Amino acid sequence: DDILMTSLPLFHINAPAYSTLGSIAAGAGLVVLPRFSASTFIDSAREYGATEFNAIGAMIEILMRQPEKDDDADNPLRLCYTGPAPPKERHLEIEERFGFRIVSGYALSETPYATIWRRGTRPYGTLGSVRQHPRLGEINQGRVIGDDGKEVGVGGSGELELKNPAIMLGYYNMPEETDKVLVDGWLKTGDIVEVNDDETFTFLGRKKELIRRRGENLSPLEVQDALEVHPAVVEAAVVGVPSDLSEEEIKAFVVLKEGESVTMAELREFVAGKLAKFKVPRYFEVLDDLPHTPTGRIAKHELPSERTATEEDLDPQ
Repeated sequence: DDILMTSLPLFHINAPAYSTLGSIAAGAGLVVLPRFSASTFIDSAREYGATEFNAIGAMIEILMRQPEKDDDADNPLRLCYTGPAPPKERHLEIEERFGFRIVSGYALSETPYATIWRRGTRPYGTLGSVRQHPRLGEINQGRVIGDDGKEVGVGGSGELELKNPAIMLGYYNMPEETDKVLVDGWLKTGDIVEVNDDETFTFLGRKKELIRRRGENLSPLEVQDALEVHPAVVEAAVVGVPSDLSEEEIKAFVVLKEGESVTMAELREFVAGKLAKFKVPRYFEVLDDLPHTPTGRIAKHELPSERTATEEDLDPQ
């Protein structure tokens, strides 16, 4: 009786692998929307009787920005699969408003078979555990490799590697790039995670996006999450910019809610109460909107990689 609904582009692995093939495997219906529209998404679910959908990137946050209505939860949707997982407080807020349950997981184009919240568990804020097959059993392996090339244990962090039958054969006509990420059957995902004591992983950021500041590696995602807790902030993006003292400084791009007012000094003080000192941004810049990819992720490559005249320097020393 389920009807899956997707608004994701068909050139991206999510829509064909999860929604299209998923509906075939489950014998469910499928609705393919021409594009994602936050203002009409819930109405589309009502029109087509959709019960499940997949969301990636900022899709759910964009839905949450829509003016709240008394009947937001009056829809047939019962389940949303998304990743990475929002923080627990935000997760529950989304469920309360729209009336569907959120399950989180993780995958990538190189293998759509990665991690998922195990049935009956709710490990908020995590990517879940290594996904296994309901009939074939344990066919998927995962490990986290530290900077020293050794596997890390609980509490450690490093690059997530996966090994399963759904890993790609390689990048088309790109043998050198393939050899960098496929080693002895293991896929180097390029994603940095922390190992939790319940066999789940917490996403810290892309390896190539980690910021090196004052001798420490830090995740832009952690800083973004701290910024987005502030009631005046709609969305934030954090990047590393060149520092006069070598390594990098942290710059935050923020989008403020319409009608809200907060100074960047006040925002910096707010996040300073939530983060270690070396993780607090030095530079802040307010934008009307952040650039996004067709799949809803923040397009950080379109943000300025150098200092700008419109930023505020809140730590000149």
